[in-house]
Amino acid sequence: MQHTTRTLLILLCIAAMPAFAQQTILRKVQVIDNVQGTISGPADVYISGAEIEKITQPTNDTPAGYTVVDCSGKYVLPGFWDMHVHSWWDKHFLDWYLKFGVTGIRNMFTPPAMLFPVRDSIRAGLKNGPLIYGAGMIVDGPDPAFSIYYSLTDVSEVDSIVQRCLDDKVDFIKVYDAIPKEAYLGLMQKAREVQIPVCGHVPVAVSANEAAAAGQRSIEHMFGIPELCLSHAIEDSLYFDHWFKSLLNPGYQQALREHAGTCDAAFEVLQKHNTYWCPTLVIHDVVSHPLSNHASDTAFSWLPSDIVDYWKPYMEQFRQLPEPTYADLEQNFEYYKQIVKAAYAAGVPLLIGTDFPNPWLLPGMSLHDEMGLFATLGIPNKDIIRMATYHPAEYFGITAQYGSVKAQKIANLVVLEANPFEDIRNTRKIAYTIVQGKVLDPDTIDLADPNHHR
Repeated sequence: MQHTTRTLLILLCIAAMPAFAQQTILRKVQVIDNVQGTISGPADVYISGAEIEKITQPTNDTPAGYTVVDCSGKYVLPGFWDMHVHSWWDKHFLDWYLKFGVTGIRNMFTPPAMLFPVRDSIRAGLKNGPLIYGAGMIVDGPDPAFSIYYSLTDVSEVDSIVQRCLDDKVDFIKVYDAIPKEAYLGLMQKAREVQIPVCGHVPVAVSANEAAAAGQRSIEHMFGIPELCLSHAIEDSLYFDHWFKSLLNPGYQQALREHAGTCDAAFEVLQKHNTYWCPTLVIHDVVSHPLSNHASDTAFSWLPSDIVDYWKPYMEQFRQLPEPTYADLEQNFEYYKQIVKAAYAAGVPLLIGTDFPNPWLLPGMSLHDEMGLFATLGIPNKDIIRMATYHPAEYFGITAQYGSVKAQKIANLVVLEANPFEDIRNTRKIAYTIVQGKVLDPDTIDLADPNHHR
């Protein structure tokens, strides 16, 4: 990406300005309507402080106090969201996300004391970073997958667990694999009473349809979803207490292949209850191809070494599988993709997410890989863009402030060098990321610098 010296000086001036005094014009930019799937322009987009002030026909006039950024031939749309991430403890990779045009993330687990001060500082405009919605601690069942998770073993504990989450100031509650059925249903009822959303895995004790009917806002990964497409009814989940263990289980692989049927009517319950699904295909791609040599990619050397050290033994269990199982994993991944395609065709609202920092994923960058996988399914690029920009605002109920390029909305935007409707790979061609009205040049963010792990 080539920028003129003048443009770089402009950006430096913008970066130095106090947030309250920041006024910018994106001149002669093509404006993407990510909801309708149309493009208008060229236009001048006026940004004042953190908000889009107005959108007008382009002129050569520059009102006093405004800085002009020439966007001729470029495209502006709302910033992308990664709807399934985690921090690596106190490392949040805020600059990584901004470099790749991600201005919003849904953090599915990070200890509250590590996550929420950062979330609140960003919301207050004190720190540059993507808008964060977070779960804090995960709610699991007896013998939780990690000892620090909250353990819900019985319905009598529901009130105290929910209150604990509320005291943590969570944006939503994330449920996990091992919650007993009655405790899960009690949790869902209590969450409705206090109006806190619940999302996460489908616990082994319930089906995806039961979770949707109970009001679970979204389902993550492939938990309970493939069972909906089997040729006979299987109410009990084929998953074990951990989804990686299920992928390693030959019986699970065989059941998917032998009983795969039509998905034509599989998603009626999810659609009826407007249950979102975040498939995270990109992490399934990783575990379905365990022999791929990701370690040679330079970008992984920029991550803290303890992350990569954590991944290696985690993935070694897949590398040690017998040779025929590799073909099973590949077949199942292809089947997963067809299920996502069927869910899209059935009108299930889909979310774009990655599950960083799971093995061989990169913050911000892997989101574009996920969009690329959706495109291979024949899902129109316009709809993928809507999933990555508007669906999250809809999901969180914040469409009045976010999710489209309109006056009086928060200026969390991305400017692209090329039209993403023509080629989804154009989402990677980022000219500027704009967060709370501040224009950032991604070329100035050096990911090899550990300071960008913040």
